[in-house]
Amino acid sequence: MAPDGIVTPEQATDVVFPTDGWREVDAEPNWRQWTNEYGDVLAKTTVPLGTVPALREDRSEMIGLFRALSERRGGALFSVDAFAEEAIPAVQWIYKKRANGLGFLYYAALYIDVATHTVVISLVAGERGMTGLRETDVVLLLVSQGRLKLPRGPGASDTPIEGWFVDPYDDDYDGPVLRSIADSEEFDDRIPDHPLTRLRRTLRDLRASMTFVE
Repeated sequence: MAPDGIVTPEQATDVVFPTDGWREVDAEPNWRQWTNEYGDVLAKTTVPLGTVPALREDRSEMIGLFRALSERRGGALFSVDAFAEEAIPAVQWIYKKRANGLGFLYYAALYIDVATHTVVISLVAGERGMTGLRETDVVLLLVSQGRLKLPRGPGASDTPIEGWFVDPYDDDYDGPVLRSIADSEEFDDRIPDHPLTRLRRTLRDLRASMTFVE
């Protein structure tokens, strides 16, 4: 252990975090899973070092690798971020995909290297009941602010809203599912219980509360 009592990644064998508000539903030697009142799923496992090569490559390579992973799962890449300066250095990946019915499922993973392996903390949050509330709220807001124009005239209801789908890293990208303006973090406070808002809030809480242990 370091002189000031802090466990470094090179000394650590695990990462721990509080699970207040979560109920454990599965516990195996290399897998733990929890759920909460919304039905969101939190899980933790480990994989060998090097299983996620993006952790050791430059940002453009990271984006390419995680975009490919998102596409293979039928999803759209939201973001890939490296939190190297935080207490627990981690890479964070977020993507979304269509649910079996209406609405979307939102997925996230944190990858944290310790001495002998990579700790993977994953999250899933999905829309339930009435869907599309976030999108409707944001459309009305942006139209009222003059930041968005709705199609008019014959066939307007079937015409995509110009500028609505925006890839975070490539304006020319046209994938199977795209990130929309409504998915932007700036709108999270408007709908605090939306699954995407919950997902990002949980990720922030996890990164702030995790600690290395030997």
